[in-house]
Amino acid sequence: MCHKYKLSLQDLIELLKLEPKNTAAQKEMDAVKQLYKEELEKLKKKATAEQESKVRKRMKIEEVDDEDEDEKPRSKISEKLKGQNKSRSGKQPQQSPGSRSKTNNADKKQSRAQKTPVQGQPVAPPVAPRLMKTTPYEFCQAWNSLKSCQGIQPYADILRQISPADLPSVISNKLDGQMLQVIMRCVYEEMVLKGDVDLGYQFLDRLCQVPRFSTVSMFMTSKEKKEVSSVLDILSKTISTAYTSADIVRLKKEYSVK
Repeated sequence: MCHKYKLSLQDLIELLKLEPKNTAAQKEMDAVKQLYKEELEKLKKKATAEQESKVRKRMKIEEVDDEDEDEKPRSKISEKLKGQNKSRSGKQPQQSPGSRSKTNNADKKQSRAQKTPVQGQPVAPPVAPRLMKTTPYEFCQAWNSLKSCQGIQPYADILRQISPADLPSVISNKLDGQMLQVIMRCVYEEMVLKGDVDLGYQFLDRLCQVPRFSTVSMFMTSKEKKEVSSVLDILSKTISTAYTSADIVRLKKEYSVK
């Protein structure tokens, strides 16, 4: 169903480009956009539910008779007496299978405790992986490895390993709302605000050519559009040979910002 909504949106976008004043097409696009968004939410909830069901584990409960419980202390006492007799004769007592398993469990717990960082100890920030080749597979592997990362800089480091001209082919059809948001934040915070306006413009320009951009950009929030507008305002006030004022106007139209 999502695929049908997506195709309908693409057709309506192309229609509105040819007939911008077609109110009927605009209304239909708004309706399809809402249905598409609801269908995506349903799929997300379904995927979350399936993942939670896989995590659940079954516990097997076995009943123990009273006679078995009485025999356990007796066996322990007999093992203790045997160990004392062997130690008197100069031989070391052998460990029972139960004691060996306890010892192994204790060793495992100790090794886990050593690997677990001490509370309050600073954790090293994540580092962007080095791309061996600028292929869609290498890019997606590196990008997805930073899912637990809270900052933007590692993502920006990955983007700096890619030529802006190669961005459409590298991202291919993997662009989604979260990736679009992160890329725009990288351009704003790690490039434009730090003075690298030409590189920021090149990434924004090539990002428009990525497959699925026209569909994904329709779901940009007002906050995200405000960030793009701020970036373009900075670019318009900066003198550069990499772009003209007409290029900035074109990008504002592509990102649907004022």
